[in-house]
Amino acid sequence: MANNCFQQRPQYRLIDQQIALMQSYPESTCYIHNGMLTWNGVVCPTALSRTYQVAITYKKGFRPQVTITGDDLPGLDRPNFPHKFAIDRENGSVKICLHLRHEFDSSMLISDCIIPWAVEWLYFYEIWLATDEWCGGGKHLGD
Repeated sequence: MANNCFQQRPQYRLIDQQIALMQSYPESTCYIHNGMLTWNGVVCPTALSRTYQVAITYKKGFRPQVTITGDDLPGLDRPNFPHKFAIDRENGSVKICLHLRHEFDSSMLISDCIIPWAVEWLYFYEIWLATDEWCGGGKHLGD
């Protein structure tokens, strides 16, 4: 009798990721160009939250890059802006850090992991805006 413990998990292709994203977020846009998947959508962490523009780029074998953009994205000038890779004040955007490098791989769907993690990040971001304390846990860059 075969032991299923060592079966490999499926490795999702970019087209699989695109299909799952469009099924989960039909109002968004998603395309693949030159081996890179790009998703753009709007999310809202709670019923009382503002909406946020989110852009995700993903190339298989690399971590998805998640950028929050907006004309009026508060807190970008604060020196303690949490869990980010880079802030672009001129364009009003921030590349956010959602996970450690090993916590996402091509056996996982962006629609099931990365977007919910981004929504959760935005939830804690709104708390941080009000309290100046990051309550979302995780490992900060530079720790």
